[in-house]
Amino acid sequence: MIKTLALWAGRIGFPLIFMVALIWLGRFPLNWASEDGMLRLAWRMVGTNIRLCRDYTEEERNRLPKHMQLKQHCTTSLLTYRLRVIVDQTPFLDKMVKPQGARGDRPLYVNEELSLTPGPHRIEVRFDPYDPSLGQPEPADPAGKAEQSALRVALTKASLFHLEDTIHIESRRIVLLDLNEDQKEFELILPPKS
Repeated sequence: MIKTLALWAGRIGFPLIFMVALIWLGRFPLNWASEDGMLRLAWRMVGTNIRLCRDYTEEERNRLPKHMQLKQHCTTSLLTYRLRVIVDQTPFLDKMVKPQGARGDRPLYVNEELSLTPGPHRIEVRFDPYDPSLGQPEPADPAGKAEQSALRVALTKASLFHLEDTIHIESRRIVLLDLNEDQKEFELILPPKS
C-alpha cells in the first residue's frame, strides 16, 4: 500500500511540481535586457497566383498515361512581396518575402521584431508585390513572353498594403502589426494598458 502511494506520488507529484514551476517562470521575460519596446510584424498571406499554362507537345502527351493526358500543362506559383518599414523617416527594414514551398506555391510568412525606444514613433509600412522584370529587357523566346504575361496579369490582381501611423511604444511592451488579407489592410494591436 505504501509502495503504491509512493509510486502514485512520484507519477503525479513530480509533473505537478514541474508544471507549477514552469507557470511561475513564465511570468518573467526572457532575453529582454534593455528598456526598449518592440514592434512585431507577424502575418500569413495566401497572396496572388501566377498561373502559367502551355500546350503539351505530342511527344510529351504520348509519354503520359491516358488518364493524365490533358491539353495543357499548367504551373502555379505566388508573387513575391517586398516589405519596407520606415520609422521616424529612417529606413528600418527592406526585404523580399518569398512564398514557401519547393514550387513557390505556399503562403508568405512575415515574422519580424523591431526593437524601438519607448515613446511615440511615426511608422510607415509597405507590403507590395515585387515585379522581377522591372529594368529587364523584353524576353525574345515565347516561353519567356508567356511567363512575363502571366506575371503582369498576377500583378494587376495583387493587393497592395500600406500603413502610415504614429504608435506609442512602451518599455518592454510589444505592439503587433497584423495583416487582414480579406479586408486588404493592416491592423495594429496595441498592448493592454499596464
